Amino acid sequence: MNEAQLVRVDDDESVRILTLDNPDTMNGLSAAMREQFMAAFERAAADETVAAIVVTGAGGNFSAGGDISAMAGQTTQERVELLRRIQEFMLTWPTLPKPVLVAVEGAAAGGGVAMTLAADWAVAASDARFVAGWLAIALAPDMGAAWWAPRVLGPKRTFDWLHGARIDATQALATGLVSAVCDPGTALETAVKRAKQIVALPAAGRTAAKRMIRAAMQSDATAFAAFELATMAELIDSEDHRAAVQAFLDRKR
Repeated sequence: MNEAQLVRVDDDESVRILTLDNPDTMNGLSAAMREQFMAAFERAAADETVAAIVVTGAGGNFSAGGDISAMAGQTTQERVELLRRIQEFMLTWPTLPKPVLVAVEGAAAGGGVAMTLAADWAVAASDARFVAGWLAIALAPDMGAAWWAPRVLGPKRTFDWLHGARIDATQALATGLVSAVCDPGTALETAVKRAKQIVALPAAGRTAAKRMIRAAMQSDATAFAAFELATMAELIDSEDHRAAVQAFLDRKR
């Protein structure tokens, strides 16, 4: 029997769209969906024709997070191994040269919020809501959510959120969890449009900018200054920079 396809893959020019597609479970991250999603994402990351990746969910919701219905039938070893694999996968997002964007409609819970936190850019429909959910089933955050959340939301807002407070789209925008808010039903369209705007910029500069943002979050000012200088030296010597400067001068004439 063929395995059900739980992740839909589409292309819009150079933007790869990955859609979590199991609306009956609100796109719950079952073991099968996680494996399909990681494989599809890794293919997109390796595909030279793909310049940006957009992740979204089908059926009016982004993702309800872990598949609770499957948890009782899994051994501790199975669950820990699945968590290890998804941890390693999420750690690739910040280092991936390509921008990763998330489009949230409806509910984002657990791992769905973790992906929103880890993305480079995210949009939420105005009726979206972000729920932690882990503590209600006697678990702690996974997929790196507890690492990202204090850096994005701040420690006190993170504590409140983890202990049951929901974050709506307006609050998500105010705290930096998402980059933009849009009308319901237009999150994917908005994310793809933004992805095309981003990848229209010279690749060397936008790739370096992503590296610098991540480095700034993980280093002190002195270490970052050295990293910035090395990055700028590399860019100044790049063909992309020379071509962009020449194009600017040509337009001024």
